[in-house]
Amino acid sequence: MGREGERCRVLVIDDDADIRDSTAMVIRMLGYEVAIAVDGPSGLAEGRVFQPDLVLLDLGLPGADGHDVAGAMRAEPWGQRAMLAAVTGRAGEAVRRAAEAAGFDIHLVKPVDLGTLSEIISRAASHRAMPETPSGG
Repeated sequence: MGREGERCRVLVIDDDADIRDSTAMVIRMLGYEVAIAVDGPSGLAEGRVFQPDLVLLDLGLPGADGHDVAGAMRAEPWGQRAMLAAVTGRAGEAVRRAAEAAGFDIHLVKPVDLGTLSEIISRAASHRAMPETPSGG
């Protein structure tokens, strides 16, 4: 169940099998639930079923730009609650701003180190545990 009983469901969407599978393995070893998808459409479908708290989304997916996938996720009820992390090989302020504009909460540069991954999952678990506040007040 993660550190100190934290619960977090993580969806990993990446077309690179080595990155996708090794990331999923590490997340499982950390004690969290994980699901995987190889592209945007399957990631959206998996998100509807899995209801993730955190999505690690590769920006360079074949056939679908990760920014567009993030926008589609944000249109879903589960995607409005989930923390979205853009995962890319590209760094820089312009890339980070574009990810933020697309609805991502976090921009991560590959390869993502274990400490950073653990911290992000812990933040998503804490975000999940926060009660929703009523609007307007």
